[in-house]
Amino acid sequence: MMNHRRRGELSTYMSVLLNKPVHANPSEIPPTTKDMPIKYCTLQMEEIRSANKQLKKGKYAGPDSIPAEALKAYVKTSVDLH
Repeated sequence: MMNHRRRGELSTYMSVLLNKPVHANPSEIPPTTKDMPIKYCTLQMEEIRSANKQLKKGKYAGPDSIPAEALKAYVKTSVDLH
């Protein structure tokens, strides 16, 4: 369990972090000075089917709050089209 002092530190940190001013104009954001490689991989249809089977009904797959049933229906449809 988190002690009172630690909870206060975390609360202060999150308050500062979430209350930073945002850039009103995206042109104010300086461009990057170096290339940033993007790593990606190609998923195989069997990997998608396997992950789809592991989704539990009535649960959400992630922070986006999309129900497993919706993901299952979408994945089944899109995988079958290929």
